[in-house]
Amino acid sequence: MMLVGAVLFYQAITRRSDGFRRLAMAVIALVIAKVFLIDASGLTGLMRVVSFAGLGLSLAGLAWLNRWAGVRSQGGGDPPQP
Repeated sequence: MMLVGAVLFYQAITRRSDGFRRLAMAVIALVIAKVFLIDASGLTGLMRVVSFAGLGLSLAGLAWLNRWAGVRSQGGGDPPQP
């Protein structure tokens, strides 16, 4: 499922499509919810802490990438060429 979200996000960036970007974010949000609610329940101790720290860093990076893609789709992401 994460691969589907990544492919959709790539398509959103190449096509500069807000619709694809929102769909990709929805798919990735479902994957994150599954990881948070189902997969993390089997972890204990330090492994749980490291997993949640990694998930938090991944979400921060994804938020930055989403913001960058949103600005780029509006035409303001690339600097003007001389």
